[in-house]
Amino acid sequence: MNTENKETMHFAIIENKSKVIPVLEETKMAGKKYVGYGKDNKYPEYLFGLYQNSTILQSIINGIIDYTIGQGVSGRFLTDQVNVDGETYDDLFRNLYLDYLVTGGFAFNVLRDAENRISELYWVNVSHIRLSDDGKTAYYDNNISGWGSKPKELPIFDPKKKQKSSIFYYKGASRGLYPVPRWSGAIKAVETSCEISNYHLNSILNNFSPSAIISFNNGVPDKETQEAIEKKINKKFVGSDNVNRFILSFSESGENATSVQRLDSDHADEKFHTLKDSITEEIFISFRATPALFGMNPENTGFSKTEFLESFQLFYKTMIEPLQKTFIKIFNKVFDTTEDSITFNKLVVWDDEINTVETNE
Repeated sequence: MNTENKETMHFAIIENKSKVIPVLEETKMAGKKYVGYGKDNKYPEYLFGLYQNSTILQSIINGIIDYTIGQGVSGRFLTDQVNVDGETYDDLFRNLYLDYLVTGGFAFNVLRDAENRISELYWVNVSHIRLSDDGKTAYYDNNISGWGSKPKELPIFDPKKKQKSSIFYYKGASRGLYPVPRWSGAIKAVETSCEISNYHLNSILNNFSPSAIISFNNGVPDKETQEAIEKKINKKFVGSDNVNRFILSFSESGENATSVQRLDSDHADEKFHTLKDSITEEIFISFRATPALFGMNPENTGFSKTEFLESFQLFYKTMIEPLQKTFIKIFNKVFDTTEDSITFNKLVVWDDEINTVETNE
C-alpha cells in the first residue's frame, strides 16, 4: 500500500465565546479606605453601559423619568433654583432618577449655611461614589477609570449633625453597602438584547454569513501553526460582532488555494426574532411595565386609547406613585420636616375631552 500520496486532513471547529456577566461584589481594596463597588470596582459603569446600549432598557428608564417628573417638581424650601449654578428641582430630580433607575441608588451633596440651614443641593454621579466599610464616609473621584488619585472625602448626611458639606447616599432596600437595580434579574436579558442588535448589524456589514468552511489546501501545518491560525480567525470573526462560527479545514490538495464554502443558513435571524420577543417581555416585567406605554405598540393587537389609559393608571399606581412617595419621604428627612418638602405637579397623559388621566389630584 502506497502511503506517500495519502492525503491528510485536519478539521478544527471554533467554539462560540461565552459571556462573563459581571456581578455586584463588595470587595476590600488594598491600601484604600473605601470598599470596591464590584469585583473590578466598576460595577455601576457596567450598568450604565447596558443602559446606553440597550434601546429597550433606555426607553423604559427614560419613559419612567418623564412620567415621574410629570409637569415638574416644586419645593417648599430653597428657591426655584437649588444651587448657585442655577439648577432647578427638575434638573436635580432627573439626574437622581436616572441614577436610581439604572443602579438602584443615587447621591447628592448637601451644603449648609452659617446658621446650619440647607442652602444648596448638588447632584453627585453615583458611579463616582465609594463608601467606607461602616457606610459613614463617602469618597468621590472623577477619575473612575483608575481610582488611583486621592478621592474627595465627605461624611454621609446626618440630619442630627452640623455638617457644612455632606453626601446623602441612597441605596434602596439593598442589604449591602451599595444598591442593587430593580432590573437586576433581567440583566442577562438586557445583555442578550444588546447582542441581538449587534448580530443583526454585523450580519449586514460583514457579508460573511452564514457559517462557512474555510479550507487551506496547501498542506497541513504543524499543530502550533494550526492553533495560531484558529486564534486569529476566532478573534477576528467569532461572536455577535462578526457573526457566526467557522470550520477550518487543512489538506494537501485543492491546487494550493484557500477556499471558502458557505453552509446552509441556520435561520438564526428568525430564532433571534422569537428570542427578542421573550427577552423584551422579561425586561418590561422587571419594571412592571407595558410596552405600549413606552411607544412600543404590540403588533396587530388592536391596543386602543382606552386600554392605554387603563394600563397607565395601573402602572402609575404600582410604579410611578411609589417612586414619587419614596422621594418625598427622602427629602422630608433631608429638610427635617413632617410636611411634604416637594410636590410633583399634576401630569396629564392624554389631553382630550373624552379620555384624560390626571395624577396627583
